[in-house]
Amino acid sequence: MEQTIATESAQREALTLHHLSSSQSFRVLWALEELSAAHGLQYTIRCYKRINGLAPPEMKKIHPLGKSPILVVDGQSPLEHTVRVESRLILRWLSETYEVGMWTPKTAQDSARDALWEEFGVSTLNTIVNLALSFEAVPPALPFYIRPIFSSFCYAIANFHLQKLGPGLALMEDVLTDERPWFAGPKLGLSDINLVWPIDVASQRGWFDAKQFPKVAAWHQRIHERPAYKRALEKGGSYDLITFDYPKRWL
Repeated sequence: MEQTIATESAQREALTLHHLSSSQSFRVLWALEELSAAHGLQYTIRCYKRINGLAPPEMKKIHPLGKSPILVVDGQSPLEHTVRVESRLILRWLSETYEVGMWTPKTAQDSARDALWEEFGVSTLNTIVNLALSFEAVPPALPFYIRPIFSSFCYAIANFHLQKLGPGLALMEDVLTDERPWFAGPKLGLSDINLVWPIDVASQRGWFDAKQFPKVAAWHQRIHERPAYKRALEKGGSYDLITFDYPKRWL
């Protein structure tokens, strides 16, 4: 499915987001919606559905890795054609190119804070969540006659990684205050956009206890209430972080 998000402002580049359902690409789609609402950024979205939980082969025609997100940037000449990959790098490029101070911290203290939590989200929290996901995904994909043999092993390793989630969430809980309700400080920043994916996964899969971490839960709720986040959900298709659009439920 392809959809053009039209706005009134002029821009030099034509942007096309190749977005995979139920994937980390959602962060980029949400960021584009924030920029579209605030600055009139125009972009086209092409949505792809997972096949048995995986990206369709046609995405490799756009980039050899066949992973999402892929942001294609076309300038005013054929030489100005760029294919950008990796969520964090795309978000950083969007910030440097289009956000006009919208996500930029106003003080050196908040800038350091934003950089720290951006790194934490990408390097620490994402790693914990993705490792747990990887091992939880194995048993349901195995033939039924060998599934019991591997299930206890895989789930034990997944739980081992999930034990590291609590201390990370506790750190996140401690840093949020009334004066700085965002991980970037007083306002939304790149760290918040990067952190939403692992928390969305943890929330949907029941790994996140909102009562134990009420400030993180309130931060998460504020994000879900943002109009741009809601529009991204509408335009991006499925955002099922339990089954990842797999025909059978991933337990």
